[in-house]
Amino acid sequence: MKNLPQFRDKPHEEVRQYILETKGVDIGSNFNIGSLMLWVFVLLAIVTGVICIVKWLQQRQERKFNEKTC
Repeated sequence: MKNLPQFRDKPHEEVRQYILETKGVDIGSNFNIGSLMLWVFVLLAIVTGVICIVKWLQQRQERKFNEKTC
């Protein structure tokens, strides 16, 4: 749609409004749920990784402490 001469320099909202008025179809906004979900999964992976590393370090320290006391 942006490749057509009459829409080339127009913002997305203006093109969206034009299509809605002429065709009666809404092409949607710039919001992309896929992009949002990607960031959510990336953040979850980072948080999970940090939690796993912390738990592993705690277990390692407990084992060292138990070895020293025996």
